Amino acid sequence: MTLDINNVPEDAKCFRMSAPASIGHKGTDDIRRFSAVGYSGEPITGHPFWGTVAFDLNGMQVPNPMPILMGHDPDKIAGFSQNFDLNGKLNLEGVLSRITSFGKEVADLADEGFPWQMSVRITPLVLEEVAAGATADVNGRILQGPAFIFRKSKISETSFTPIGWDDKTSATVLSFTTPSKEDTMAMTPEELAAFNKANDDLKLSVEKLNEAAARITSLEGELKTFKDKEFEAAKNAREAKITELATLLGQSFDDATVAKYAAFDEATFSLVFDNAKVMAEKITKTNEETKVPDTLFSEQAKGDPTKGGQPQKSKLELDAERRREEFSKRRG
Repeated sequence: MTLDINNVPEDAKCFRMSAPASIGHKGTDDIRRFSAVGYSGEPITGHPFWGTVAFDLNGMQVPNPMPILMGHDPDKIAGFSQNFDLNGKLNLEGVLSRITSFGKEVADLADEGFPWQMSVRITPLVLEEVAAGATADVNGRILQGPAFIFRKSKISETSFTPIGWDDKTSATVLSFTTPSKEDTMAMTPEELAAFNKANDDLKLSVEKLNEAAARITSLEGELKTFKDKEFEAAKNAREAKITELATLLGQSFDDATVAKYAAFDEATFSLVFDNAKVMAEKITKTNEETKVPDTLFSEQAKGDPTKGGQPQKSKLELDAERRREEFSKRRG
């Protein structure tokens, strides 16, 4: 069949492996690393989409570092790879996260003896189809058709899985320890140098992870402090507004009333406050317009400097005196 490599389903890019993992014990500082054979270099048979398929190691692009997930879920980060090689197979080395729950889960289940296996997500870039009865050379092996070969491919991530397709692969979760004297003596100088370099790289990566975790913790603390201050400022502003509202309404609020207004959302409280302010302004204006002048009922007598400063009588008082005099004359 002819396939369009641009339309390969995503689940057809995942190739799970099936060799059980060999699990090490925890190191003294609880740092865990893993080594894995992501792909053995041999054909995978019985794949539900490809049937028989192989990946040319010479054309394989491997990111470094590379995300290590659980079950190809991008939200389940278990760690990352630090080193890889393609010497006859895809070998990976990396670190399990001590921050994410998924890195801890991989390590904890491994300590219980769970047989973790690996699954690699590989996207074909150049695809070769081997017809039935034909053969092709891939990774130093003869592949019988019908089959497919990813002559060029790109790996995006590798995952821990409970089952797999390639029984020549394995995943090993190790402790971060110094090799024993017997192990050191059994190593060649090149192997010992490579082991020491891997440990040094691991220490550096773990230090960076710890620094990142500490920075995240610090930022979370700063964010909490900022939110606390913001909340306190908003609380004080609301309390001041409630006091002003009581003044506008000419009332004295008890604690229950204050709590009720404090619980209002900003939009509701602003509406109540603005309405109360408008009403108070209208009442003040009405009172000023209807105020009765003092001179309506009496005329204030004023002093006359020409008469020794004695206050003059008002017109009402003079009129009353005139009427009394006229009444007296009529009686007399």
